[in-house]
Order: sequence, then C-alpha cells, then structure tokens
Amino acid sequence: MMAAGTAASCGARVLLVEATSRLGNKLRLTGGGHGNVSHLGSVDDHLAHIPRHPEFARPSLEGLDVDALRAFLARCGVPTISDEQGRVLPASRNAHQLAAALRAHCLQNGVTFRLASPVERLLRGGATVRGIVAAGQEIGAAAVILAAGGACYPQTGSDGSGLGLAEAVGHSIVPLQPGLVALQGDPAQVGGLEGLTLSEAVVSLEQEGHAVDQRRGALLFTRRGLSGPVVHNLSLLRKPPFQGERLIVHWLATQGLDTDQARAACARAAHRSWHSLLLAGMPARLAQHVANRLGLALGAPWRTLDGRARQQALTLADRLPFEVRGAAPLAQAMVTLGGIDTAEVSAESMASRLVNGLFFAGEILDVTGESGGYNLQLAFATGHLAGRSAAAWVAASGAGVPEHGASELGA
Repeated sequence: MMAAGTAASCGARVLLVEATSRLGNKLRLTGGGHGNVSHLGSVDDHLAHIPRHPEFARPSLEGLDVDALRAFLARCGVPTISDEQGRVLPASRNAHQLAAALRAHCLQNGVTFRLASPVERLLRGGATVRGIVAAGQEIGAAAVILAAGGACYPQTGSDGSGLGLAEAVGHSIVPLQPGLVALQGDPAQVGGLEGLTLSEAVVSLEQEGHAVDQRRGALLFTRRGLSGPVVHNLSLLRKPPFQGERLIVHWLATQGLDTDQARAACARAAHRSWHSLLLAGMPARLAQHVANRLGLALGAPWRTLDGRARQQALTLADRLPFEVRGAAPLAQAMVTLGGIDTAEVSAESMASRLVNGLFFAGEILDVTGESGGYNLQLAFATGHLAGRSAAAWVAASGAGVPEHGASELGA
C-alpha cells in the first residue's frame, strides 16, 4: 500500500492488485498485533541492524527514515510512540489502525483496488513490462511494482508467488531460508528448561567451531530448542551448510564479568558455593542444569573443588553451549531470508536491471533486518522509493491510457 499510495501521490494512475480478499494482512500481525513499525535511531543505526545487504538499503532509508515515516503516519492520522526498547508503534498499539490508515491514504490519492485476484504472470514487450495477468485477465500497465512479500505467513498472501513472477522474467532468486525464527536443539538437553526465560542474556552463534556473531536480548527455552529475540536475530546469520551449529549462553558476560574477574572473585570468597559465585542471579532450573553437566552439587564450596572442576565451572559459566539441530520451518518464520538478488535491482530506484518498468519493494528482496521494527521500516522505505521511481518512469515514458484500459501502474 505504501508503494501504491506514493506512486498515486506523484501523479500516476494506480491499480493495486491483491491476491487475498483483504489488504494489509501481514501488516496487521506486526508486533504481535501492536504494529511495531520502526525503531528509533539514525539511518546508520538501522543499517547496523540489517545483516543482509545493508548498503543496498541505504538509499531507500535515506529517502524515508524513521522520523519521516513517523511524520507520514501522523499525517495519515496515526500518531506514534516509542517504548523503552526504542521500538516505534502506533499510540493506539493497534496494527489494524495502520492498515486502515494506509488504505485511506491510497483512496485519497485515487488508487483503485482489485482484491482476490492472484497475479499469474507478468506481460512483457521485449525487455519492457507491459502489464500483468491476474485472475485470468490481462491488465496493461506502463510500470509494475512487485511488493508480494516473501514466503512466510502464506495465509496472509506472502506465499512466494511474487518470487515466481520475478523468476519467470529472468530474475535470480537467492535460496529461501526461515529468518527471525526459533532454533531447534536436542530435546533431551533443553526439554527440562522449557518455559524458562532470561530477560537479558548474551548469546553467540557458532558454526563448525567458528564464532559467527553475538547478540544481547531476551532468551526463551522451549520444548524443542531456544527462542526469543536474541535467538531470532542470530538466526539471520546462519550460513549453509548448517553443520556443527551451537548457541552459546555467556552468563558471565551477561553479568558484566570476564573469566579473570570471576576467578578473582571466587578466590576472595572461596568459602562460598561455586554456583553463588559464578551463577549469581541465574534461575534455579538453569543453575541445576549447569550443575548436572558438571557433575557437581550446587552447594559445594569453591575451596573444595579441585583445579579441573574449577576450570570446568568457569568455562560453563562463560560459555554454556546448546546444540542446534535445525530451525523452525519457513511457514513459521517471521521473515524470509533470500529473495530477489539485489545485484539485479537498482538500490537508488528499486528498478529491475533486467526488465524496464519493473520495480520491487519489501520482503520480496534479499534484504533482511533484525526484529524490533527494522523490517517494516525497510518495507515502508523501499515501497516509498519504488512508488516514486515507478511514477517517474511512467511520466517519462509519456504513457497514455494502456491498451487494456486498466491502469498506468500496477502495484
């Protein structure tokens, strides 16, 4: 809707074609229904939270940053607030209000809608797009914006069909993977911790013994593995082949300590139990889990441990590993990793480098951000840029009424 409304506000006649019977299906689910649209911070701050092709996202974010987006939403009747984590949400905390406001913005600018009309293919004349076929009908257009999402949440219409349309006209599709998703582990290892939450934890991801990256945030143990924002963000960084993966909980780092500081503290209070020194504040179930791995009693004083036991206790407090056996399926992911290869799209206009008059926006592109509003900011910013660019293309082409009498721009 952002792409359609922007193009229409720039003077293009726009038809928005939607596969489902309602607009904004996935938008309504954003932030658990509260509408987490963005995150406070500069463009560079946002790029630091976009692990896949951040520089591709720079021009669009510079064209519509968080302040500009908030101002736009305010003009649409949706004032926003920020929470203690820096997330930006509607003051109403209602994602349905966002969808309604964007629909109203489109209507005010003359966008027409065609719902329940899945797009079957793109029409081309040589290297130039000429329209679409939707629900069996040819619809002419001087430009087309594909903003069909990725392949997660298929019930919302984000089912990967847009990627097939792009591939059919020559675009390369980077293989799809689930992103912002729980990681599955050994049930025998994590099952006893099911339901346990660490509100703030330092967690890292390893593959084949090599550190991939480290994040801080809320961690949740599930029956099948580990979840929560910190794990979801690390899931974006996994690289195939997915072998030898481990999530490492750094309890000492969570407490602001390193191993040397912890060792010195233990030496100063050797009469105290090892777990009160190394696992201070750790939930009882997780502390017992560590003790079971070590084969130690929780109450054993530090001074009674031999050198090997002390080193093992320090090591597990510093690096508590959990095996990763896979990820939740794509249909359960928050975002799709992969998509249209960004090398085939202009970052300055969102225009296809292969097909004239074809533009892209949102999750259909192989650009992904962390949780917390970064992906929706990307969707709005790329939609805004695609809408402006497509309208400029139509104006420069001097297109009149298309041959099939539908619209100068199909979004």
